Amino acid sequence: NGDSNLGFFGATSETNLCLEAFPMASNVAEQWMRINFDVDVAGNLYVPDFYNNRVLVYFSPFSGDKSGGKGDTVADFVIGQDDFASNGINRGQGPGVRDDRSLYLSYPGFATVSARSVSVDAQTNVWVADTFNYRVLRFAPGSKMANLVLGQSNFTNSEPACQLANEPTNAPLDRMCSPALARVNPDTGELFVVDEYPGGFPARILVFTPPFSNGMAAARQIVPRQPLQGDYAGGYRFTHATGLVFNPFKTDDLIDPGYSTNRYRDGVF
Repeated sequence: NGDSNLGFFGATSETNLCLEAFPMASNVAEQWMRINFDVDVAGNLYVPDFYNNRVLVYFSPFSGDKSGGKGDTVADFVIGQDDFASNGINRGQGPGVRDDRSLYLSYPGFATVSARSVSVDAQTNVWVADTFNYRVLRFAPGSKMANLVLGQSNFTNSEPACQLANEPTNAPLDRMCSPALARVNPDTGELFVVDEYPGGFPARILVFTPPFSNGMAAARQIVPRQPLQGDYAGGYRFTHATGLVFNPFKTDDLIDPGYSTNRYRDGVF
């Protein structure tokens, strides 16, 4: 927020971002979280300004056209706050009160979350992983009011899946723990959600099949087998899931010459 002495305790504006935990955590080496941002078909940039509990939208910031807010580094639209000067949790209502216009992305939710994220689909719907409200929200283009909630039964409830199960694989499919990313598969319209859990960064991927409705359960979950090393060398566990990208190649090229049956055409994400 332009001043590391005040950080997220200070004022913000349409020209500020707060992407590190200053002044609460001043060790730069510990500012390790990943940030997934996105760009729509018009070149508009969407950034999860997570210590300000908001998503900022910049109208075509790289455009040579300077009209209508384009071509500069000043945000033109905000999601999660009523105005550009506010940065409180859930629009200042605090961690315990949420609605269809509020976000809780900052702190002090579960400390073991690897990423914060926003994505945009082909219809320019904005998908926000509302991490510490334990849900994913969808916003129609140009709207500050979400029209869909997944991971909770409605826009005000709060029942994290990690309080109902001790492992991602045992958690219910209609609840989320701390979602880190939500992204729509452009080929199928399915929504893939990376849902992370405390205790060594275990995670799962929830897959929701359209048509979507509030509070619906995921159609399935995916927990890739990831070889473990070091302190976790006792088995396989999907951990540190900081992002998810759909395969853009779909070619006959081999992924690795040592594995002659694995080709890019077969990979989904």
